[in-house]
Amino acid sequence: MPSQWEVAFQFGREWKEVNRRLRLAGEKGLQKELRKAVREAARPGRDAAKIAARTIPAKGPRSRGLRRRIARGVGIQADARRVRIVTRMPAGMEMLPRGFDTPKGWRHPVYGNRERWVQQPGHPWFRSTIAKTAPQAREEMRAAMERVAEQITD
Repeated sequence: MPSQWEVAFQFGREWKEVNRRLRLAGEKGLQKELRKAVREAARPGRDAAKIAARTIPAKGPRSRGLRRRIARGVGIQADARRVRIVTRMPAGMEMLPRGFDTPKGWRHPVYGNRERWVQQPGHPWFRSTIAKTAPQAREEMRAAMERVAEQITD
């Protein structure tokens, strides 16, 4: 299974309580509505992260589409505990999104040649990008939880 690099939006007791009440009430429609609303609220962060991944600077004339592949792996996961923006990469490439996101970067062989290694600089793109959209996303998620909580009590 591919590894993930993630940023989670956690709400603690209020999130757990709304989901618990939905489960006890058997409100599948409202559960679906809540999950859809929080995914919509997280979408601007996901989209901004995809754009940021594609704009990571590349050196040299050769390109194998790494930045495009990283951007393709950015997605949203929502469950009863949290909402996460994650990156998924194929086996053997799991550390690339995290390596690019750290200013220090990482060391790797040049195109798999174990005789020649380079230090790849990082270009923070994931956490810093999502942090810019997070306040608005949290507000929209909180509003969605309140709307659904009101419908449960009706």
